[in-house]
Amino acid sequence: MILKRFCAMMLCLVLCLTSVSWVYASGYDVNNDGSEDMKDVLVIRKFLAGMQVPITKQEADVNQDGSADMKDVLAVRRHLMHFDEDVVVSLTSDEISSRPGYFALTADERTAYTAIVNAIEDGKYTPATVTISGHQVNGLHVDMNPNSDNAITVDELDRVMEAIQCDQVEFFFMKSHYGYNYVTINGKDYCSGLNIEFNMSQSDVAAAETRLANVIQVIVNEAPKNDVFACEKYLHDKICAMCDYDYDTAHGTSQASALAYSAYGALIRGKAVCTGYTLAMQLLCNYVNIPCYHIRGIAQGGDHMWNIIYLTGYPYFLDVTWDDDEDSGPLYSYFNVTDEILDYRQITQEFPSAPQCSATEYNYFVYNQCYTSTNAPTFAAKLMAKAIKSGKNSISMKTTASGITAIKNWLNDGYKVYDDVNALLSGSGKSMNGISYILDEEMNIFYFMATSIANT
Repeated sequence: MILKRFCAMMLCLVLCLTSVSWVYASGYDVNNDGSEDMKDVLVIRKFLAGMQVPITKQEADVNQDGSADMKDVLAVRRHLMHFDEDVVVSLTSDEISSRPGYFALTADERTAYTAIVNAIEDGKYTPATVTISGHQVNGLHVDMNPNSDNAITVDELDRVMEAIQCDQVEFFFMKSHYGYNYVTINGKDYCSGLNIEFNMSQSDVAAAETRLANVIQVIVNEAPKNDVFACEKYLHDKICAMCDYDYDTAHGTSQASALAYSAYGALIRGKAVCTGYTLAMQLLCNYVNIPCYHIRGIAQGGDHMWNIIYLTGYPYFLDVTWDDDEDSGPLYSYFNVTDEILDYRQITQEFPSAPQCSATEYNYFVYNQCYTSTNAPTFAAKLMAKAIKSGKNSISMKTTASGITAIKNWLNDGYKVYDDVNALLSGSGKSMNGISYILDEEMNIFYFMATSIANT
């Protein structure tokens, strides 16, 4: 398995789940452009975030319940996906509000958040440069009044920008680092200006947004409906199929690209580091109503980012990057895992903290009945024989640390692997004559392939 070890640092937020069921109405072409698509979802999200968009509250109130809120976003999303109306969607209270990072802030920080987001929306198409660390770069300057009642300190600005990076995954054109000016008033450093760097020219942003929206539309339309596990797996596998790990960016070569740290890099450019993989999963989950966000830490000695995803109210860790094996296709070692992952990696972010992940129901191997805590070699032999009988040649299974030790001994015990599997194949007209395998001793997973199957 190829492990990817480098990524940029961004932010996520722990969410508390509730269950909600929705009502529906017509009027899904919210932006009145003649088509019902993801652009209608985006315009409502922007309206809810206080951005300046050409729709009214009445137009944003798609479900006609008297208020414009996240329920209207969900109504459009589900209409586009043709969900049945009686399906109950599990969401977080903060996801319903559309801005989890925003609601972790103080009142003054929220005011700054809204002002900065509006400034980004207003200026993202207008060519401009700013100075950051002595360099002129494509970007945006935001004036901030240090003498106003809502003035924020430099430390508060850091929280605001972390919250924006948490919420606004669609701001793929914005780099995570920034510069600022400040003045000292009564011993405190207050922000007087903010410089945000873009990873592309502002003249290219509109076309890039359209390309991303169109790809999201196709993926969401193809996603399985009414089966949260199947939907998550589809998105996971889709990202693995569409994206290769960007080693040039990870190693800082001349071919490095800032887009590798964005969902755009993963879904459009087809190359990303762990940040891009993770944000792509978060973005797609947003559109199919699966609560998902990102968390940063250290794994294998380097900075890393992965997802936390909620299914039926319980959090799981999910690492799409490390599941993307470029030789064999998507693996599932890190698909909905527990805190066991923290035996080999460390969470470094403090705002916000990560939840405890202890549920196992939607772990890939548990869900597919490919997990055992006892008699691992016998279990593996039965799975392989069943696979060969059905015309397949490989299996994967999860066990315990002692189970992995037992499998290693089994593999090293002469021809016992062949004897055990072929005994179970007796009468099927097939026999296993060659094997290859991968032992993931970190996650206690056994990948087993029959490289030669003979007809008998």
